[in-house]
Amino acid sequence: MIANLIEKNKDFIAEEVICYTEKTYPSYHFDYELFRRDLHMVVDILMGELRVEGGVYSVDTKDDRDDSMFQLNRYKRSFTQLRNICNESISAIEKATELFQSVVQNKEIKDTYNNLYQQVFDSTVGLTDEQLEPLETIKSLIVANSASGAERNYHVDFIEEFFNNGFVVTQMPQNIQQKVWQHIHDVEWVYAKLSTTYKKVPAWYHENKKHYVDPTGFDRPEYERKLGDDIFTNAPQSLIDVSDELIRDKIFDPLKMYRPPNPITKYLHLWNGAENSPHHVDGIDGSDIIVFCYLTEEQEWKKEWGGYINLLKEVDSKILYSRTVLPTNGTMVIVNNASPIFKHGVRNLINRDVNRYTFVCHYTWTF
Repeated sequence: MIANLIEKNKDFIAEEVICYTEKTYPSYHFDYELFRRDLHMVVDILMGELRVEGGVYSVDTKDDRDDSMFQLNRYKRSFTQLRNICNESISAIEKATELFQSVVQNKEIKDTYNNLYQQVFDSTVGLTDEQLEPLETIKSLIVANSASGAERNYHVDFIEEFFNNGFVVTQMPQNIQQKVWQHIHDVEWVYAKLSTTYKKVPAWYHENKKHYVDPTGFDRPEYERKLGDDIFTNAPQSLIDVSDELIRDKIFDPLKMYRPPNPITKYLHLWNGAENSPHHVDGIDGSDIIVFCYLTEEQEWKKEWGGYINLLKEVDSKILYSRTVLPTNGTMVIVNNASPIFKHGVRNLINRDVNRYTFVCHYTWTF
């Protein structure tokens, strides 16, 4: 079986590429075991994309569902030594592909670089030139998707911030920002009489008297869940569509590599203003992620106006990390709501002459 031939030559290919890289790029620094591991995965990708039995296929043949992006992301997050695009990593991938082609065709590789492993042959199996036609394309995809430095660094930074610090501060996608602004301009705004949280709210948000809140606050979570259900029911479908579109944006690609593939909107709201809010974890619906989008007509936001959000990481009453973010127009804060050690609090809007719109979306990841 061809898979056995490939498996028997994995160490040979990896060691050959490593020794080739050492000789060709003497100043290139790498971790031997990580490099070897990455090269094994390059072989796995080649084997899978060529539909070799035992490989990871990019198309689910059971229901003909294309899982190629899922598979590429799977390998992309796994690469370590080959994670950055540079001459050395590209050359290593190209060399591994070249050796793979010779191995699966039982062509002897002469003038080898390594002394540890020898090429294994099996004249009873092999791939034809026709079967290997996609190899060049596959190699290019590996280089583009698994060794892309700038994109990889963005992914690493995003994941580090989200899981280590609990939040990511970035900019709203321009198309989402335009659509939310359009809704802000088109909707009827009314004063929020029953709440200190908001200055104004959309007319579709009905301040709800039917949900009683005990003064002690013991039933606050239940109250918030009922209120959240009402808000989601009353929100226009066009705004729910914007929320669904937002989570599909490429900004969230790093999270999609580590979470189930189908995030759904659990809750959303839009308001103008802000109240003093102690640091807390939102328990409205048990959502995994909260996205705060801030919009304002002001060119810059002054801290003395209030309305800013503070985020922190707290363990056993000890604050390990803290950051304050001003609600500058277009700012988007992505919060890890799945862990209770990550909290956020808000300063009330002191300057009531300015508008501070917040579009907030809660999501849960599902299969």
